[in-house]
Amino acid sequence: MQDSRDDLGQAQPGPMRLSRPARAAAGALLLAAVAILAAKGLVPAFNNSKGDFANYYTASKLVVQGRALHPAYDDFSWFQRQMDRVGIRNQVGGFIPHPPPTALVFLPLTLWGPVVAKNLWMLVNLALLAVCITLLSRIAQLDWIIAALIVFASGYGLLNNFLFGQLYLLLTASILTAVRLHQVGRPIAAGIALGLLIPVKYFGVFFAAYFALRGKWRIPIAAAATSLAVVVLSLALIDPQTWRVFLLETLPRHLQGEIQDPYAVAFQSWNSMFRRLFLFEATLSPSPLLDSPMLAAGGRSLATLSLLAGAVFVGHRIRSKDCSASGGGIPQRDRELFQLGWIPLAMLLLSPGGATYHFLMLSLSGACFISLLLAQGRPWHAGALWLLLAAVSLPHYMKLMPLAQGWTIPLAYSRLWLLLLLACFTAWVFRGSICWSLKKPAVALAALLVLSLSALSGFAASRQPRDDGARRLPISNPGYLRNLGLIAGHPDAVEGRLVFEYCELLSNRYAIYTGQGRRWTPEQGRNFFSPSLKADGRLLAESTDPAGAGIWLSPGPGRPARRIAAGAQPRWHPTRDAFAYVLDGEIWLYDLATGRRRLAAEDAAEESAPAWSPRGDAVYYAAQPESNRSALMRVAWPQDEDGAALTSPAAGTTSSAPSLEQGTVFSSDVTPSAQTLLQGGRIESPSLSPDGRWIVFTRTLDANSDIWAMDLHSRRLTRLTTHPSIDRDPAWDAANSRIVFVSDRDRGLGCTTLYWIPLPETMR
Repeated sequence: MQDSRDDLGQAQPGPMRLSRPARAAAGALLLAAVAILAAKGLVPAFNNSKGDFANYYTASKLVVQGRALHPAYDDFSWFQRQMDRVGIRNQVGGFIPHPPPTALVFLPLTLWGPVVAKNLWMLVNLALLAVCITLLSRIAQLDWIIAALIVFASGYGLLNNFLFGQLYLLLTASILTAVRLHQVGRPIAAGIALGLLIPVKYFGVFFAAYFALRGKWRIPIAAAATSLAVVVLSLALIDPQTWRVFLLETLPRHLQGEIQDPYAVAFQSWNSMFRRLFLFEATLSPSPLLDSPMLAAGGRSLATLSLLAGAVFVGHRIRSKDCSASGGGIPQRDRELFQLGWIPLAMLLLSPGGATYHFLMLSLSGACFISLLLAQGRPWHAGALWLLLAAVSLPHYMKLMPLAQGWTIPLAYSRLWLLLLLACFTAWVFRGSICWSLKKPAVALAALLVLSLSALSGFAASRQPRDDGARRLPISNPGYLRNLGLIAGHPDAVEGRLVFEYCELLSNRYAIYTGQGRRWTPEQGRNFFSPSLKADGRLLAESTDPAGAGIWLSPGPGRPARRIAAGAQPRWHPTRDAFAYVLDGEIWLYDLATGRRRLAAEDAAEESAPAWSPRGDAVYYAAQPESNRSALMRVAWPQDEDGAALTSPAAGTTSSAPSLEQGTVFSSDVTPSAQTLLQGGRIESPSLSPDGRWIVFTRTLDANSDIWAMDLHSRRLTRLTTHPSIDRDPAWDAANSRIVFVSDRDRGLGCTTLYWIPLPETMR
């Protein structure tokens, strides 16, 4: 070993070997790490489909079935129903915010059921783990045991990659393969390896940009061409509408950290910390230090821009001690090794939302830095850096979550501070090889630019959207609040009573809740969605399993529901014991008293419930969208003398209530008349006023979903909500003179809770 030096120095030409005692100690430590991985990661992940794997697998199944993916980007419950359909149970999931090509990754595994597929993916991950260790050993010229210890230092990141069935070992292997191919002089192959996963996970973009800045143009060009080929393939296999919704609606909010719970301590980031410090949100951030959107946005921008400037400075100014323009005598390989290790460290430090498995990428940082330190003869610094790597990946922040309120909020972000410490420690140990000299005018200009951009960000955030009059609908029952209002949807209001679907996160269930926060549907081992309440206290709801979507009837709160029909999105008839529902893109009407049904329309959107006119002589529905344009439709038929829209039973039929499959089709001599009321945008979830004059619905225009109303007499349109968020699923609550809907305002994308807006005077 060489004497300790501050500069990078020349790395050893071959893999550095450990002495026998050191190798024995490292081997024992590695065996302990392997045992922990087996006990805490492999065994719990075996023979189940839990974790993020379920999301990827379900998306791939939808591609195989030729079904659209775009509803998954703004409706968690829609995607949950697809998970139920493929047989994944006891697992709450969602596809937000994954890019569409993510649905291609597990296409080969759809040949098997979800449990077998998860087991096969675990075997693939074990192989990828061996590949990553081998590649790190060769990239950084390290003994394979040292490389293995660096990978295992990612701790919970590695464990969770197996537990959740994640893609980050695959991503890490892709980037390491690209780096190694670059080292051996194969730039085109390196670009292909890098570009394969860029459309799925964006990390590779930063490496492509690095090689472009260094003039290694064949790598980024090959990466761009490969990424484009993946995108074209996804366009051929996935409906183009999915890409449109992702690019216009999902990606912008993802880049701002507005995914899942943007206040979550689990996603340790400057975005999360400053939101918790300076933004109030009734369930997700109830105890900020101050409620100031300006400070939240300005502080987040100041921290991010300052760290970005520092990261770029350190990565660029790796020079010799004399700061000569040529870089002095620093070998090019050593400088490149440092820069390659610096990229994932800087990315994770600046990420708007980091999960544990993201930190597998730090294995490249650790290998590069430790290799350089060992080449300098600085084993103690190398050991300290390894300990910092391991400390970053421990779940200490989970124990500190109770501190995430008021002035103690920063104390809950231990991983974020340790990551910053790791970056500072790295810059310090290599300080002699960084040219720190700067001209004062340049420093002043950079500081002024950072402060100006931060101030502009804070000022922009302080300009709140125009108040559209919508207000949060509080649910005070602890049984509801325990899950922090994660996802609510599809409310229905009848005579002042309110029901809605709600994600029971702690029990991995969607259940039906009342407006008082009490659970309606008891535990039956399944999810329930899209409730429809009748005045006599009975409730219809949808539940899905591998046999398909089914309609279930509950006789009252807390009473078990029973399956009565195949179909989805049920809605009670206003006067009769009958309901409308969606089945295979068609609107059907079903009479409980006779078990008879009839077809009403053939072009309905699967994810949108129909709505009855007050007299029950017409059904309103959203037609299946084409090229992001759908239509609001009305289908009507003549009434009988009693005002009944459904025909009487044919001779010889009984008055029992058979299942839908056993019922006969309604006969009628008159064909219902269909009428187009509105076209343009994506229309969903209509609901009518009691007098039948007004209809409210969700309409998505220009990548923004709002609640709209139409006067059915004059066809005049009124936009009721104007917030730049997802507002959907309106329900007309006549007893309280309001429209109840769900929205993800000031929350993560698609993480909706209940809101209400008073009826305008013209609509009362």
